[in-house]
Amino acid sequence: MLNRAIQFFTFYRGEIILLLKFILILIITRYAAKISYSVVENYFQRKKSKKMEINQLSVKLVKKVVGLLIYIIGISAAIYTVPELRTISITLFASAGFLGIVLGLAAQETISNLISGVLIAVYQPFRIGDNLTTGEKYGEVEDITMGHTIIKTPQNDRVIIPNSNIINESLINHSIRSKKSRFDVEIGISYESDIDTARELMMDEISKNEQAINEECRVFISEVGDSAIIMKAFIWGKTRGDAWEAARDLREAFKKRFTEEGIDIPYPHRTLTYKNGKKEEKKN
Repeated sequence: MLNRAIQFFTFYRGEIILLLKFILILIITRYAAKISYSVVENYFQRKKSKKMEINQLSVKLVKKVVGLLIYIIGISAAIYTVPELRTISITLFASAGFLGIVLGLAAQETISNLISGVLIAVYQPFRIGDNLTTGEKYGEVEDITMGHTIIKTPQNDRVIIPNSNIINESLINHSIRSKKSRFDVEIGISYESDIDTARELMMDEISKNEQAINEECRVFISEVGDSAIIMKAFIWGKTRGDAWEAARDLREAFKKRFTEEGIDIPYPHRTLTYKNGKKEEKKN
């Protein structure tokens, strides 16, 4: 019995070694995939912070994508070790080449979105809950999937943007470091009006506004125009929404307060003069 086993091993030695290599590579591939799951999980845990939450769906999808790549590489390496399988696989790939090209072109946009989703999850240029401006769209990031990103606008609309589009655009993340934001409000006063009084009135109205961060708001002269001195107020809020609401309310409050206190808000006007019977128009 032993002699037969020795003879069998001696006769099929090459095939047995190839089979063992094949199995060993598959086992290593399986453990490598498991290790990659832990590596991805630890990476995202290190990136986690109180300011930004991690999208767990993206974490799971990244783990699956990385694991799939490892399995593809491992199975390909295992097949490469067996000459017969290598020949068969080359034949199959060659015969399916044209079909693969057609399918690849058809799925190009989908694959691009998937890869972009992985890049967003890894590099995290924005997270769920961030206030984002991309192109002409502004809103709060409501969800991030592997195919698209959903942004909730102030009008309560949902803008669905493919990941390949959003990752290739220049975007503004208003809350990547801090959600605090600023809006500017400008209002003109006449040259006869007192600048210090106007500034005090504006700061007083700012102090009454609940959305504005009073200690960080500033009022100063931004321009000396043809017919007005332009006063600019930096309106800070805890979030971009708060700053926008404060700026909206303060525009009206400044106008009403100036009217009450006698601060003149000038407007462009024309002066008509006649010289030698010809009318000349002068803008002020």
